[in-house]
Amino acid sequence: MNFTTFLQGNIFFGKGYLSKIIEISKHLGKITLIVTGKKSTKESGALSNLIDYLKDVGVNFVVFDKVEPNPDVNIVEEGGKVFLENSCESIIAIGGGSSIDAAKGIGVYASYKEIIPFLLGEKALDKKIPPLIAIPTTSGTGSEVTKYTIITYKERKLAIASPLITPNFAILDPDLTLSMTQNIVRDTGVDALSHALEGLFSLGANPISDLFGYEAIKIIYKYLPRSFAKKDDYEARESMHLASLFAGIQISQSGTGIVHGMGYPLTVKYGFPHGFSNGVLMPYVFKFELPAQYEKMSIITNILGFGTGNLYEDAEKFIEILLDFYKILGFPKNLKELKVKEEDLEIFAEEVSKNERLKRISPRITTYEDILFIYKNAYFGVL
Repeated sequence: MNFTTFLQGNIFFGKGYLSKIIEISKHLGKITLIVTGKKSTKESGALSNLIDYLKDVGVNFVVFDKVEPNPDVNIVEEGGKVFLENSCESIIAIGGGSSIDAAKGIGVYASYKEIIPFLLGEKALDKKIPPLIAIPTTSGTGSEVTKYTIITYKERKLAIASPLITPNFAILDPDLTLSMTQNIVRDTGVDALSHALEGLFSLGANPISDLFGYEAIKIIYKYLPRSFAKKDDYEARESMHLASLFAGIQISQSGTGIVHGMGYPLTVKYGFPHGFSNGVLMPYVFKFELPAQYEKMSIITNILGFGTGNLYEDAEKFIEILLDFYKILGFPKNLKELKVKEEDLEIFAEEVSKNERLKRISPRITTYEDILFIYKNAYFGVL
């Protein structure tokens, strides 16, 4: 057995832990850039509370609040220019995964005065971005502890994957998740589930990443339906925040797979939330991958208490468990229900087939024909 692993950054997790920004304020420099979205952190009070803490310790700040879901290059470049024009020395990202991804991209731009060549793979990062503190207000992306940022460029979601963009500090305060709507709870929760499952099935998985993955799955299976059903179930919200963290740590080592690759075009073309796109595709991708990962699928079935003692039957049962779980969350059964155009599937398959980063760690070799086959099954609901 051979593997290489790494864990980066400092993690603060706990109720009321937004106040930990005071403890780490010495790492912010004289002025910090706060990166956030347009509405949610303002409406919930999270942004104003953060600002109050910064004022208490005398840290100056500039607020960049233009981030939208699935941030694009233009927003990242604009934020990077604001960072440079104001001589900022650090970045605080507060919000969902989009705010944290945008902040990572802004950090790249601040360091190199460009980002597009890194998204296109024409250049590689060779120095750490400015100090970054990530404060997630949703429970799904795990971006607060990952080495990835996903930025939209010319209607394509492109990635930078480097430990050099991993946040220096992650502050996870479950209080900040209480304002999530039911749909956001579901979609971000399923995103965390997609990380845990794809991270397990990835060829980049190792024994350490697997530990985080299996534990995340157990937590999500127990607590996502509760968090979805009741806004005031604090134990469920807290547990889902922890599961998202675990899955984020996991995929920073293992990577994800073609569920993510296949979900990106759906998000760009149709505007579906990232976790929602992943969720619709997962049963069909995992059915395709079952011959290569039936042992781990069987383990999941047994961990969740549905094992029969037959390895392959338990692997098949895993798909059934996933579908039953979706019923609780009111998830659609196929892409046709979502009014996806069948003629788009060939275009999507062509795009995904060029994503060598994700294909390389998928448990089965996936050609254009394989990807189109999976899309077609997901469209018609064929398992």
